[in-house]
Amino acid sequence: MEYYIENKIGQTKVAHMNDDEILSFKTEVFSQKSLVGGIYIGRVLEINKTQSIAIVDIGETNAILNNFNKLTQGQNVLVQVIRDGFNDKLPALHTRISLENRFFKISNQAKGFGFDNRAGNGKIKSELEKIALSVVGDDNGVVVKTSCVNVDLENLKKLYNDLRNKHDEILNHKIDKITIVKKPLTLIERSINDCVYGSIFITDCLETLSLLKSYKNEASDITIKQFKDGDLYEQTGINDVIEELLRRTVNLQDGGNIVIDETEAITAIDVNSSDFKNLNKGDDALFKLNKRAIKEIAKQIVLRNLSGLIVIDFVRLNNRGMAKQLPKILKSELQRIDSNIFDVMDITKAGLVEITRKRTSPSISEIYLNKPVPQKNLTIICLELLQKLIYLNGVGIPTVYAPINVINEMKKGKVIHLVSDVENRIKKKIEFIVDNNMGVELKK
Repeated sequence: MEYYIENKIGQTKVAHMNDDEILSFKTEVFSQKSLVGGIYIGRVLEINKTQSIAIVDIGETNAILNNFNKLTQGQNVLVQVIRDGFNDKLPALHTRISLENRFFKISNQAKGFGFDNRAGNGKIKSELEKIALSVVGDDNGVVVKTSCVNVDLENLKKLYNDLRNKHDEILNHKIDKITIVKKPLTLIERSINDCVYGSIFITDCLETLSLLKSYKNEASDITIKQFKDGDLYEQTGINDVIEELLRRTVNLQDGGNIVIDETEAITAIDVNSSDFKNLNKGDDALFKLNKRAIKEIAKQIVLRNLSGLIVIDFVRLNNRGMAKQLPKILKSELQRIDSNIFDVMDITKAGLVEITRKRTSPSISEIYLNKPVPQKNLTIICLELLQKLIYLNGVGIPTVYAPINVINEMKKGKVIHLVSDVENRIKKKIEFIVDNNMGVELKK
């Protein structure tokens, strides 16, 4: 498994690859830093019994706590962020405190031990059960990750005990004032925690290279490589994949397509048979079309980070027995590639399948696109132009050509500090020219 990391000019991107196929893509922009996983001492500002929520001040922002039993207004409480805020919704909190490293996850409100989604029910799970019995014993609230396989037991015991001690220390933290007990992990740190044993991390950023090397003591199995051939994401074609993830329509092999429409309340995925050559060959052919669509749908859900309620409208089958197999096939495919928490419902009489998938962070389109008009937002446009500047080689004045609203955002908006960072990095002053055809060059 390979992780391609681009970390520059206000944005971090991590593409998880295997045999040149992208398995997942995650990004964070400076203006939308994730708080998920952060542990705080918060103060209860308000208890709303009608909505069964408590509003808690965690210092950086207010957030929502659903399980507020025995809490009172003004009380301090130890909480962890489990979902980022989005649109007009506040971040979500829980009093269940979880801590994890690459091999284990410990929670204070769970029983026994379990395994991550990638364990399956075969040989790997059997090996993990032996590891759990040897390392975890009868401790409660522990998830044993698949990355434990092939790791020395004595080393695992040390890593587990260190994590358990840190977790106990947090639970015993003084609850005397609003404070950050543990900062949220960065996207790069989360990627290291999630990676399988023996993963390879590749970056073209020296700062990121240094950060990755600092983890070698606790992740000695990972390989770190520096990409020296220019723009990592441009040269490897990952930028093209990102552009594809922002399109509504995804074509299927051998005909047909899926159309993905995201709204604030729901994501609708429609399977179309428009150019399917075997359209008139009956349910067998249409069933195969739906099965191919399932493989692509599962992939797009993970890549685009779709969450909340997802409704899929498959091509209608007259054979109800075939139709009933679709949710099972979809669930199996998601279990194979998705580490997130999800649930797949049975197919309805109308041929619809509903998925609920845990939301922890925005989807790719929420980060990149304005709504309801699906076009790139100003922040992303500015970041992409600034990122291109650092790869210009030669003599001349670094020049940005862009519409007036983009240039104004760079000169007066929230990315102005990043413009200064780029100028310091390339040791040249940037010139801005109003032009509807966007681009950058070294002007002679």
